[in-house]
Parts: sequence; structure tokens; C-alpha cells
Amino acid sequence: MNFNPIFERNPSPDDDEPDFRPPKHLPTEILPGLYLGDYDNATDTTWLMKHNVLHILNISGTGYHPQWEKLFIKDVPLVYSLQIWDTSDQKISPYFDECIKFIDKGLLHGSVLVHCQLGISRSPSIIIAYLLEKKFLIGYHEALSYVKERRRMVSVNDGFRRQLIQYYNSTYYFQKLKDISFLEN
Repeated sequence: MNFNPIFERNPSPDDDEPDFRPPKHLPTEILPGLYLGDYDNATDTTWLMKHNVLHILNISGTGYHPQWEKLFIKDVPLVYSLQIWDTSDQKISPYFDECIKFIDKGLLHGSVLVHCQLGISRSPSIIIAYLLEKKFLIGYHEALSYVKERRRMVSVNDGFRRQLIQYYNSTYYFQKLKDISFLEN
């Protein structure tokens, strides 16, 4: 059997066959108070409470988790769920603006966790769009590198990559037009 570094060996107490499961990863802090994680992270109320996570952006396609009831604060929207599949033909860019607004609002109240099933493609794509929109980074490749430096397993699918590059190009282009029109007036 070949070793796959993505999976760790978890011995099974019932038989001699090893049980291969993805290793458990903690959420990754991308910016102060902005975390990138997976489904397990989103259901770990101890970690969420310890890190003051009051807003959860769920990109996994799964619904509401009963564990989140412990986190509710009156009049503060805590969970925003989107059903986005991790396929290269899935349109993710139409959700960028609403996700960015949710993250901004959440950071005013505490920390935000953006998660999908494994924290590898969908949720990193939303985080990268956030970084591009907020002009923290120069372009898609710099934003991807920044996120991967913090969470090595990130691997944005080709369709999301194309949409992020297009999103960056369009926001960069419109910003340049605004700058030019400001200088002309």
C-alpha cells in the first residue's frame, strides 16, 4: 500500500485493517478574527466560543447545526449558509459580494469562520475574494499564496480560479476607472 500524506493512519480496534481518515485540522486564522476551516471546525462549539466566533459562513451545502444554538446572540445574524458544490462548472462568483458583506458585518461583532466540507477549495475561494475586494493583496496569485502559506492544503478548483481571476480583473478595472474619473474632475 502506498502512503498518502493527505491521510493519517488511524488503527481500528476491531481488526487489523488500518482506518484511513483525513487528519483533523484546526481552523486557520487568515486575518485577525477571520478563520478558514472545515465542517468539523464549524461544529466544535468549544473552539468557536474560545475564539469568539459569532458569525459562521457555511459554504458546505449542509444546513443548520444544532450546536450553533449555544452561540446565538439576540439580533445578531450568526449563520449564513450557501449550497455551493466543489465542481469546476459551479458558479461561485455571484456569491462573492454577499459573502464579503457578511464577513465585514461579522468582524464588527467578533470573529468569523468561513467553512466548507474540508476547507480546501470552496471556503478558500470566498476568503480569496474577500482579500481581493478589500485590496489586501495585489492579485489572485498573491492572494492564493497568502492563504496557502497559512493553510497548506488549499487547492482551489480550476473553475473557481478562473472566476476569482475574472473577479479581480473586473474590480481592479472598475477601480482604475474610478481613479481616472476622480483625477479628471
